[in-house]
Parts: sequence; structure tokens; C-alpha cells
Amino acid sequence: MGIIQSIQANCKNCYNCIRHCHVKAIKFQNDQATILEDECILCGSCYLVCPQNAKQIQSDVERIKGYIENRQKVYVSLAPSYASAFPEADFPRISNALKKLGFTAVEETAIGAAQVSAQYAKLTREGGMKNIITTCCPTVVLLVEKYYPDLIPCLAPVVSPAVAHARMMKSVYGQRIKTVFIGPCISKKHEASKSSDINATLLFDELRDWLEAEGIDLREPDPRPAEMRAVIHRLYPVPGGIIRTIPGNHRRAYKCVAVDGLDECMETLESLRDKSLSGFFVEMSACAGSCIGGPALRAFDTPKLSANNIIVNSAKSRTPHAAAPVRGLRGGHARNI
Repeated sequence: MGIIQSIQANCKNCYNCIRHCHVKAIKFQNDQATILEDECILCGSCYLVCPQNAKQIQSDVERIKGYIENRQKVYVSLAPSYASAFPEADFPRISNALKKLGFTAVEETAIGAAQVSAQYAKLTREGGMKNIITTCCPTVVLLVEKYYPDLIPCLAPVVSPAVAHARMMKSVYGQRIKTVFIGPCISKKHEASKSSDINATLLFDELRDWLEAEGIDLREPDPRPAEMRAVIHRLYPVPGGIIRTIPGNHRRAYKCVAVDGLDECMETLESLRDKSLSGFFVEMSACAGSCIGGPALRAFDTPKLSANNIIVNSAKSRTPHAAAPVRGLRGGHARNI
């Protein structure tokens, strides 16, 4: 079964998903809307617009609970876009709640983002690519691979922060640990399925439901949350955040542009097909508002401006009462990703 599944009993011939699919990857057959998996880019638009809750996202919750029940060491990579889901809680509070669920340790995906930015800085400094499209968004990667294959050479040869961080954690804590990415992105499930580094994914709405079921609140902070040094990389989930983490003197050879929202992404990709265009570094996110507008955040009502403000402020300060960073992880090398 696919990552986005249709519940036939709930489908009521409204055609909303078909109308809103940017790549026309849904067909209507036998009075039911069916997702064409080979053509789908997992943007989540159909999930967001369905008024009948006829779209269901494949869940890893039971698998993760199994890891914990079997006393395996399970490490979390927490996306910095958590501000959109839990604006009332900072990282120490979420870390503490996750440990109460049974996770061994909690770290920020932004640790991996620091390594990804180092690779982007290297690419822009060297100037060897005609144009560069960032590869942090799995939906953008799928969009290029499936609908703009001639632009595949423009995709940066760099993994996403989630994959980079998972690799770093396994390098430090051992290959036998389980890594779980928690974030707002449905297409991360596809990315995890193609990687041996991320063992499972948990969406923010799934985490909220799990915490509520266990009666765990977000009031008590972790007395020793994990720290990260390069806090500026918490900016990744907001528009232009990736560009802001690359030193200006390293990207002078490229005109840097941030694009968010699928319509804008597709328009930009069409423009990049113009062979006369060169020297562009394009930060591209499929979601309007970048990751703070992710599809797994539909059950939350945090205004994007508020979430953006929380993230920008968190990128200016260290985590309070943080534990000392683990040697070899926080200052990891480019070869790790």
C-alpha cells in the first residue's frame, strides 16, 4: 500500500483531490478517487483538501512502539518546525515528553542541517554546477525526478538534514540504534523507505495524539536536553532559511533565490529549463511557507507568522540547561553525509 491511502467508504465523489493535485496523479474510477503512486510526489495536497477524511497517511507509530517495547535504543531527530505544532513548548519540554514515551535520547535535526549547509557552501564556493536546486525537500526531489528529469543534474548531490543527522547519530551511538525522524512532512516517509539511516518517521499530529493518549503534557522541561552549537541552522524550516546559513562570501558566484509552494516551484523549474539561465542557487520547498506549512500540521492552528517568529528567535539562542555536546557528532565532518 502507498504512503497516502484512500479509504473507499469515505470517498463521496467530491473531486476535491483531483482538482487540487498539482501533477494530476489521481484518477477517478468506480466512483472512487485512486492515487497513482508512480506519479504521486507526496505533497499532501489531496490529504489537506479532502472534506471526508478519505485520505489516510501510512503510520509508523506501532513500529516505533515495538522498538521501545523491545528495549531497543531509539533516538529522535526532531525537526525545528516543531514550533508550528507546539508553540507553547521549547525543545527541552518536547525532549522531556519524548523521553517519557520511552525514547532514549532526543536531538535536533538542525544538527544534520549544519553539515548539509557546509556541503552547499562547498558547492557554491567551487562554482562547478550551472544551477543548484536544494535537496532538503523530498517532494521537490520527487517532482524533479518524475516531471523534470532534464533538471536532475541541477539537484545538489547532498542528502537532507534528516538523513545526515540519522547517519551522524548511528556513527556516534552505534549502527544498532533505531532513528526516528519527527516532523511535518509526509514525503519524509518515502525518503525513510529509501534510506537505511532513518528507521521510522513520526508526524507531528501523530506525536500529539500519542502524548495525549499517554497523558503526557509539555510543561516540564528536560533537565539535560541535548545541545547544538550552530543554532542558526534552526532556520531551515522558514523561507530563505537555508540560504541564510551559507556564508555570503561562499555564495557570491550564485544568485540565491528562495521558492516555496508547489505552483511557484513548478514555475521556477520551467524557467530553469531555459538553457540561457545559469548561476542560480534555488532553495526550494514544496509547501507554502516552507516546512512550517507542512501537511502534517493541518490539525494545528498556529499562524505561520507566529511559528516563523519562534523559529527565528530560537536560532539566536542556545538551549537552556543543555548537556554538553557529544564529541564527534556536533562538529561532524562532511564525509558523514
